[in-house]
Amino acid sequence: MHGFGLNYRLPDVLCALGRSQLRRLGGFLARRAELVARYDEALADLPGMSIPGRRDWARPAWHLYPIRVHEGRRRAVYDAMRAAGIGVQVNYIPAHWHPAFADLGYRRGSCPVAEAFYAEQLSLPLFPDLTDADQERVVDALAAALHAAPARAAV
Repeated sequence: MHGFGLNYRLPDVLCALGRSQLRRLGGFLARRAELVARYDEALADLPGMSIPGRRDWARPAWHLYPIRVHEGRRRAVYDAMRAAGIGVQVNYIPAHWHPAFADLGYRRGSCPVAEAFYAEQLSLPLFPDLTDADQERVVDALAAALHAAPARAAV
């Protein structure tokens, strides 16, 4: 992100698509919640990572399922998952690292909590059409990647 855009208008065709998808929103959210519960159960005791935290008052839509990979192993786990054909992603780049905020004077190290989270964060596949069998393949690949990845000091 290099700057901020100012055109917030959607073309009519995208508005129509969005309206049609709203009819399916309840089903999308229910399936995502089901997949999250399955991930939570399958990953709760897997060493070397942690599942997303919760707040009692929150009702997340679960756009992503961001795990934390500990002991500096995120890169190795990411590479192993990608090699296995699993579409993992790294999200939540600290805002002060984006060029759009460069003139504010923040440098690497300015926001240590955000930077520590980013160093560990890895998003697992999560979308309504993800099958239970494919999710099990994700879990198995993650377990294998965590087992194979050597621990190292976080950068």
